[in-house]
Parts: sequence; structure tokens; C-alpha cells
Amino acid sequence: MRGEREKLPSEALQDFLTWMKACQDEYEASKAIVQEEESKHQDFWHALELEPKAEKRSRIATVIHNSRVRRREAKDKMQMLERVVLFARKEQTKLLFRELKKLIKEQAAEEARIYGEREYKPRTDALTGGVQDGANPS
Repeated sequence: MRGEREKLPSEALQDFLTWMKACQDEYEASKAIVQEEESKHQDFWHALELEPKAEKRSRIATVIHNSRVRRREAKDKMQMLERVVLFARKEQTKLLFRELKKLIKEQAAEEARIYGEREYKPRTDALTGGVQDGANPS
């Protein structure tokens, strides 16, 4: 058997596919945040415009600031992941992912065979001296 556990090839491949999916999910979540914060924009400006009290305008300005910070963080994440997501959306990449999924299954089966319990099944009677199934040679 093996000593210290190293990552198997099937695990490394699966980690890559999982990471690609996580990038796509993060991108979509960030995109939703950007859209949500942008949709609040007009409400903020109207509230600021129509509020006569300076203290309340100051609170509205803080809300606007926090919204813009949240939007910027989400937009930065979107921009960071955009190339990965665009790559993942290409038809050739989708085909590659399908092939990688097949490869992972095949590789995992081979790894299970290699590192699983092994049993030798004799093909000849050379080890038993011509004796089959425990019978005595007489």
C-alpha cells in the first residue's frame, strides 16, 4: 500500500472541475449583487433629494456609501472571474469538461483497482501440483 496520502489524479481532475464550477457560481452571485445594488440607485438619490433634514441625509449618504462599496466588491470579483467564466462557456470547453468527467470515472476505477484489495486467481494448476479445488492427488 501507499505511505502518506497524496492526491490521486482523479481527485486533482475533480478538484479542477469543482473549482471551475465554483468560479461560475461566484460570478453569477456577484453579478446578482451588482444588479441589486444598481437597482437601488434611483431610490437612494430620490430619498436624498427629498429629505429636508441634514441628519437623515447623512444617514442616507452612509447607506449609499455602503451600497457602493458592496457593489464595487462584487464587480471586482466579477471582473476577476470573467475570463475563467468566458472560457468555461465556450463549446470546446464544454466538450472538454464532458471528456474530463469520463476520464475521472475511468481514472477513479483504475485507482480503485490499483489501491484496492488485490486477490490473485490462478490461471493454471501450477501452484497446486495438478490439484484442483482441494482434492488430493492419488
